[in-house]
Amino acid sequence: MEDDVTHEEARAYRFEFYDEEPNEVASALAALLVRNVDRCPARARTAQRIPRPVVVHDSDTETTVTLAFEQDRATLYNERSGWSAEHRRAGRYRSTT
Repeated sequence: MEDDVTHEEARAYRFEFYDEEPNEVASALAALLVRNVDRCPARARTAQRIPRPVVVHDSDTETTVTLAFEQDRATLYNERSGWSAEHRRAGRYRSTT
């Protein structure tokens, strides 16, 4: 049962930067993910099940980060890295009217 995940198990899942100097989106995203897993440890198991990299693009700053999920960690890469199944745009909402 997912709710039975302990904080120790969740802390064992870590978020690492591939690049020596992560971009702003990578830093912000890593901070949010760490807080999210700390608040709800079951989300560590969810992260383990993500089969392909996820690309997040901030259209305001034209900055991109790729997250590659594995069993014990997720690695955050500056820019786009590898083949991605999911693309997400981050930034302010712009009305078309």
